[in-house]
Amino acid sequence: MNTKLQQRKGFTIIEVVLVLAIAALIILMVFIAWPALQRTQRDQARKSDVALIGSTISTFKSNNRGRLPNICELNQLVFRQGTSIYQAVDCARGGAVTGSNIITQATVADGDAAVGIEQVIVVPGGRCDGNNVRTGGSPRQAALAFAVEANGTPMRQCQEV
Repeated sequence: MNTKLQQRKGFTIIEVVLVLAIAALIILMVFIAWPALQRTQRDQARKSDVALIGSTISTFKSNNRGRLPNICELNQLVFRQGTSIYQAVDCARGGAVTGSNIITQATVADGDAAVGIEQVIVVPGGRCDGNNVRTGGSPRQAALAFAVEANGTPMRQCQEV
């Protein structure tokens, strides 16, 4: 008689626990990285929308002898092209701009453009000083103030047009 040991097929409990631990670590890394990835995507969308708004203002200025568009004209032009975040305004009712995330702010205390995370503030006659908006630019000049999410907190940005 041959007394061979029978070999069992299957996994040991240690192998199963090891595979589950590795899977748990991978899932944990995904959950940690996911919010940062979403923030980055939202920031890229904001910057793209601000670039669209800036180019729309520049095009309007070149077609209208250097005149800046008012908020209703700007909204109509921008939303024909489409943006991913900002809401349009209803200017048909006497130029009401409630509900818009594109705001024209004619006066700004130097360096103080209180901007929300989903807003773009257009400052006619403004210029950028780093990430701050300054007044004193020419009447045909404008600054766009907006915010991006830096580690979960809004960080002000500025772009001249």
